Amino acid sequence: MDKMQWTISQEQYQTLVSYMGCGNFPNAKIVFFGIEEGTGGYAIPENVIARAETFGQFDNGSIVSSFTPGSREDGYWEPNAQLGGQKVRQVLGLPPVEPFTGGFFNSTIARISLALERPQPDSNHWFRLYPEDKNAAADIKRRIGQLYRKDSECRIDFALTDWRPLPRPNMGKWYPEYSTVNKSLFNKAFDNVDFKRVHQDEFSHYTNDAIKRARLLHQLITSFSIPLIIGLGKIPVKRKLLEKIFPGLQFESFQSAVFPNHPGLLGKVQLNGQMVHVLLLPFPDPSRDPWKSNNGDVRPGVFALQYYQEITNRYIKPVVEPYL
Repeated sequence: MDKMQWTISQEQYQTLVSYMGCGNFPNAKIVFFGIEEGTGGYAIPENVIARAETFGQFDNGSIVSSFTPGSREDGYWEPNAQLGGQKVRQVLGLPPVEPFTGGFFNSTIARISLALERPQPDSNHWFRLYPEDKNAAADIKRRIGQLYRKDSECRIDFALTDWRPLPRPNMGKWYPEYSTVNKSLFNKAFDNVDFKRVHQDEFSHYTNDAIKRARLLHQLITSFSIPLIIGLGKIPVKRKLLEKIFPGLQFESFQSAVFPNHPGLLGKVQLNGQMVHVLLLPFPDPSRDPWKSNNGDVRPGVFALQYYQEITNRYIKPVVEPYL
């Protein structure tokens, strides 16, 4: 593939508008909501091609992990996040690798998962720094490899979805591989969330793309009766997006004994007779604010873990406990 000349096609772009994310959505109880996917350290062309052509579960060559079996157009997903990464490598002609177990995001989610399913007499057990308990650290890393997949050992399934459909290594940069997409019109449609203003060109009707994506995300939560949505980081942006996607969603601040002036928000909305809870929380990277400026005498990494331990026990567990 000549990456210098590769640009996303209209067909590939429209397919990505319908791509909902990864994980066992039909059985998921917690969906993590992001702004935009990254590329996992690989190039944009292979990420786009894999998502548009090979992501999904198939039966006799026909996609079945979709709202309309046999079609990606009305929304589809990759049931196994780790397999999705391998599919990107396949496009590159690379052999499979062991699941990635690094990063603050995945380790925090793995800790939450283990705290829900395997509570310990020491309530801090899953929320300690890795060097403090090597056995717990090994369990956390193993659990990362089990997240967002259909064949998981987890009793509570997790899934990942994002608002914008184009994967990028850096959200702050517009890449030449997307030069066929009008950057200004795309951003106006997806960032302003003003569905009444028309943003379109010959390549696409970007306003309709954003409307479709909002509809599919709404359908994703309601069709599978997912009781909890969690967003980590970019709280004001995600609040604006989710209030648009789920009319009637009301947010309010909530209490934290660990971090009294934390920026987190708790939202609730009734969807198809079910109460859906939404938690918007600071991103768990202790090298960033708010952890470095509010931690007092506690190390930022310890402070962040203490906060997420409290959030798990007080706000996540009550929602998903009926499914354990």
